[in-house]
Amino acid sequence: MKDKWVFFRKENNVFYLLMRENRLVECHVEPAKSFAGSLYIARVEQIKPELGAAFVKIGDRSCFLPLAKDFFPVMLRQTRAGVLTQGDELLVRGEKEAAGKKEPVVSPGIELDGRYAVLSLPDKTVRFSGKIGGKEDRRRLGALAERILGGRFGVLFRTNAKTASEEAVSAELEKLAEQFDGLLSAARARTAGSCLRSGLPGYLKVVRDLALTGEGTEFVTDDEALFRELSEQLSLYPELAGAQCRKYEDPLLSLESCLRLPVLIPKALSPRVLLPSGAWIMIEPTEALVSVDINSGQASPGKRAREDFLLKINLEAAHALMEQLRLRGLSGMIIADFISMKDKASNNILLDCLRRLAAEDPVKTTVVDMTALGLVEITRKREREPLKKQLEKAGISYA
Repeated sequence: MKDKWVFFRKENNVFYLLMRENRLVECHVEPAKSFAGSLYIARVEQIKPELGAAFVKIGDRSCFLPLAKDFFPVMLRQTRAGVLTQGDELLVRGEKEAAGKKEPVVSPGIELDGRYAVLSLPDKTVRFSGKIGGKEDRRRLGALAERILGGRFGVLFRTNAKTASEEAVSAELEKLAEQFDGLLSAARARTAGSCLRSGLPGYLKVVRDLALTGEGTEFVTDDEALFRELSEQLSLYPELAGAQCRKYEDPLLSLESCLRLPVLIPKALSPRVLLPSGAWIMIEPTEALVSVDINSGQASPGKRAREDFLLKINLEAAHALMEQLRLRGLSGMIIADFISMKDKASNNILLDCLRRLAAEDPVKTTVVDMTALGLVEITRKREREPLKKQLEKAGISYA
């Protein structure tokens, strides 16, 4: 069955979620207009050495700008060379929206995204996705960057670049460099507070990221503007020629209700996840880590050998846990307390299962090991805030 990405608007936010065989696999919520990833001209308002930061103005918004030791911003208007001063103007990129009493966060690094690469300034290093591990692939792509960019920009090669043709990667690098030059030229003629380039919304990044792997994927929305945006984005990628973009038009049942989100999302936020066997897992995110506890619950071994029974429960829990990490958008350090098994071979089977499932996660996930106390350590790269936090920021409740 095809994967299905579904998009709809709710209270000035865009929901986009992945459905697979009527199961909710991923769910994201973001403002219709994204601050993160957008490029602005900011004016320095205050320097705060004690905070290691400065406050800069973008229009009428005061934003927090960290000042690292290797702070080399793209300056547009500067009073003293090499010294950041009140009134200076520089390029910044939106990183985080305001949260509570905290100001929005910006960074001095600016980037242009492509399918195979990301160009950056002021960082001019050549970097590679963690999944491009081969020396030959890195040497080949590094030589390509040097030939086309000549060290004028930094570049991060995406995983897709490893299998793409040299012609395709070269053409994109040339196009991104041309866009970057045009952006810098336009910036020098614009005033402080200007938005030079809006960041690509997360719901459109879905299309870009599926370009090499999403044949047969279906895109569904009930919103006319989203339908046009998605159709236009799809037209940029010949690799997605087999994908369909469909408009949902049932006047009697909203797309949100059709998907049963008022039922599915509360389940995705509940600490307890029931398993078909009667066992269950408890998922408790904390400040430092995500704690997971597996309990056999109502499951009973019956006449089966106890070790086989425990392994079966743990494997069932392993599948559910990896599904829930993706659905809830949980990241960082995850500590899972599986049911103790005496047989070392059983523990190895469990770890092998977890590693196989981790490799299927589109977000980099690593099963580290099992400790002497039988706790499994897992790390998952932080790419977005957890679903619960996204809903809270959007002011949306499914309780």
